[in-house]
Amino acid sequence: SQDLATAAQSAKNGQSIGGRYVELFPSTAADREISRLKSGTKPGAGATGGGMGAMGAMGGMFDPGFGDPSALMAAAAPAAAFGGGGAVVRMRGLPYSCTPHDVVQFFAPEFELGIDQISLPAGADGRPSGQGTVTFADRDEAARAIASKNRQYLGSRYVELSEEGGYGGFG
Repeated sequence: SQDLATAAQSAKNGQSIGGRYVELFPSTAADREISRLKSGTKPGAGATGGGMGAMGAMGGMFDPGFGDPSALMAAAAPAAAFGGGGAVVRMRGLPYSCTPHDVVQFFAPEFELGIDQISLPAGADGRPSGQGTVTFADRDEAARAIASKNRQYLGSRYVELSEEGGYGGFG
């Protein structure tokens, strides 16, 4: 509950873990998605922190049990739409004005996507991050999308595509 999260933050903020000073901050689902993208954690993997916040420092440790776990699950919704069997492709370099519809058009006509397969999280300041994810039905489709669309232009920006959570291939 929110009361439990607030109490935990009040009780633990400013304490040390292993000799390291820790500050706790409330976070939104968008904050957690940005942290997940930066850390390379796969959607729904139950991240326990990591990544860099908007100010270049840790944006606050979190645990799926801290605060509202449904918000964390909402951030991983695109992968859940495929029952966990989908393959997630990370997009970087998106125009800040990019919408999910723009991403659908970017991959068309080779790939038929729905808006629910696209995640374009905002940064900690609420503005677009220039990053996103697309969940494809399977790894083969995701690999074909990367092969055909990586470094192609969306508007005036070229978009880099990579396998979510790794830099290698899908093999």
